Amino acid sequence: MALGVFAVDGPSLKVKAAHLRLEDEAAVLVPVKPAFNLLPTPTRLQILQELNTASRAERLQGEVIPVWALPDGTHLGFLAEPRLHTRMKAVTLPRVLANLNRVLRVTTPSAELSESVADTDELAPPPAAHGARVTTRRMSPDSSTAPAPVAVPAGAGGQAAPDPFADVQAAPTFAMLQTPSGRFAHDPSPAPARPSTPTLATYSRTFTPPAPDTPPVAPPEHRVPANEGRLRLVTMVFTDIVGSTEMKQRHGEHRAMELIQWHHGVVREVLSQSQTGEEVSTAGDSFFLVFQSPSDAVRFALRLQARLRVSPGQGYVVLDRVGIHVGEVFLTIESVAGKVRDYYGMQVDTCARVMSLAGGDQILMTRFAADNARQTLRNLTIPGLNPLHWVCHGLYLVKGVDEPIEVFEVGERGLAAMHTPSQDKRLHY
Repeated sequence: MALGVFAVDGPSLKVKAAHLRLEDEAAVLVPVKPAFNLLPTPTRLQILQELNTASRAERLQGEVIPVWALPDGTHLGFLAEPRLHTRMKAVTLPRVLANLNRVLRVTTPSAELSESVADTDELAPPPAAHGARVTTRRMSPDSSTAPAPVAVPAGAGGQAAPDPFADVQAAPTFAMLQTPSGRFAHDPSPAPARPSTPTLATYSRTFTPPAPDTPPVAPPEHRVPANEGRLRLVTMVFTDIVGSTEMKQRHGEHRAMELIQWHHGVVREVLSQSQTGEEVSTAGDSFFLVFQSPSDAVRFALRLQARLRVSPGQGYVVLDRVGIHVGEVFLTIESVAGKVRDYYGMQVDTCARVMSLAGGDQILMTRFAADNARQTLRNLTIPGLNPLHWVCHGLYLVKGVDEPIEVFEVGERGLAAMHTPSQDKRLHY
């Protein structure tokens, strides 16, 4: 079955999408034709980039995930980062169809994107009788063969009723195939054979036609923050890829996108090693993170820079600049898909300004963060890292901050950049 929806308005393309919550994270699910899965990797990445650009223009939170219908009429194939695979297996075709609540406007769509979406009339699955009994038999995830056919009684009009509960009970076997970037995967069906003994499971459920998620995801202008205005003292970290525009010009859009996805995977991998780190948001090449203490933030930044010094291969280098600051911020807990927390205030802007002073492979911070982290990490060996080197670069005037701020740097001795930040913003006495 073809899956997707579009409308052409002049040179632009309007693509419907489902803005859903996947556990504690938002996602923008864009229906495409099953043939999308057979396109060359560069073409799929190009389409994904166009959809990402359109999603950011609509200010939607969460990863953009192309999805397509599998032959059973209930389950989905998808193109997503590996960390989302488990969550995506619980999303069914009926749920996506019932929640096409957003429209992405692609201003200059490629021919490949236009060919990858389908007409609205092709979206709906076959109707089923209300209250029909549904029995499914599926292989376990370790089965050596493809899932057994779904056995269902006839619904209204003699049509077989689909199994809307299959995603809850026993998902089919998926084969995760990675692209050269290593950050994307898809799940064709059936899975390749594996030498193990199949285990059968039988489930019986009463079918109820799917209903839209309740409550629906409200558009940004209608969101009502809860608990707004609560002050929190946090350690903030901003990271940003240096020279991303030059990277796109030098290596081309497709390879640059693969490198950026590799970079995002590294950031989240290193963040997962922290006991207190939390990803607040990501925009393009940048991350906004918070930690409970300056020492935790510095440890994360040092491990991230060490990890990024290991090239992804073929001579490519991705360098980050990092800014760290401690301050009181306003915490809001928002009723919006996927984004549970956000932080606002002057201190957030100050942290971003500190990061903007840094160059590639450089970690800068303000005095309070430096004094506390240096005291905690003094004479402490961090596994896998060289001894630390601390430098005070003096006072700097940055945009939007009335008083000069004192800027410090930390890095691995003999490896980190350790160079003086921008001279035009430095106060000289």
